[in-house]
Amino acid sequence: MHHRTLSKKDLHHALYKEIREIYPGFPSALIQCARDHAVEMLKGNKMNSHTKKRLDSSIRFDPRTMKVFLDSGILQLTTHLGRKKYKIKVPDYFQKYFAWEVKSLNLGINKKHCLVKVVVEEKIPEQSRCSEVLGIDLGMRNFAALSDGQLIPSTEINRVKRKYAHLRKELQSKGTRSAKKKLQALAGRERRFMSGWNHSLTKYLASLPYGAFAVEDLKGIRKGRKGKVFNRKRSNWAYAQFQSYLQYKAEEQGKFVLLIDPRFTSQQCKNCLHIAKENRKGKTFHCQECKYISDADTNASKNISRRGAKIFFEQAVVNQPYISAYENKVVGV
Repeated sequence: MHHRTLSKKDLHHALYKEIREIYPGFPSALIQCARDHAVEMLKGNKMNSHTKKRLDSSIRFDPRTMKVFLDSGILQLTTHLGRKKYKIKVPDYFQKYFAWEVKSLNLGINKKHCLVKVVVEEKIPEQSRCSEVLGIDLGMRNFAALSDGQLIPSTEINRVKRKYAHLRKELQSKGTRSAKKKLQALAGRERRFMSGWNHSLTKYLASLPYGAFAVEDLKGIRKGRKGKVFNRKRSNWAYAQFQSYLQYKAEEQGKFVLLIDPRFTSQQCKNCLHIAKENRKGKTFHCQECKYISDADTNASKNISRRGAKIFFEQAVVNQPYISAYENKVVGV
């Protein structure tokens, strides 16, 4: 077969019948996928050199020849022996892509392992027309305090964490091999619980009638520059996961997530903007200047909302869903 064309249409007419005669058992869609993949590889090399076929070369599948269920880790492939089903391992990180449309798949071999590369696509929704910003303060007593007055208590989280901490202490004291395995399983259950909590909460928040959500940028301040509470927030992976989940769930609805400067959000009065360490005493915020009294976490969330709203209206945020307010730039999508 000697054809110097890179036209898929011309190659189809020139080679399809001949290939079908050589490989009568191969589905037509699989042959077309292989042809298209070869053409694109040659276009990439501009036909300047002859690429050698390797045993571990990848194989492309399109929606006609495969079906992927990312949430359950099931892969179905069309082969010359019929439709085959395989179990694949999907890391937790890719959960945010589960609802996206699978466009194509490449199957390759790396040493002794099969690698599946999935190309997914999501249609960007129309930007929300709502211009209000919801401030969210993450904390210890309340996992989240919202600027609309809602408080999401940490009661259940703390109960589960205490339970796992007790079990972990008992297993660590044993030090046996079976105890170490149980410790690993315990850590997995705790992570899954927190992941489920964050999924549920961020889904609820993203459904609220707000165009943007303002949260503290827990990575924006160098270590040692804040107090114990803030440093505890920054080191808690659950908060980082919360922000990540909120970001992609908000984007799915054409909304924005704003990262704001966290400095003094808990010490500043939302009413007169006076800042003083003495303003906050435990659960209560009592402004020393204007005598305003409020729940401390709610006051902080209102400051976060105000700062987020300021940057939301100052910047052109069209198609820039993830914004660091005090750095005045996009920090990554």
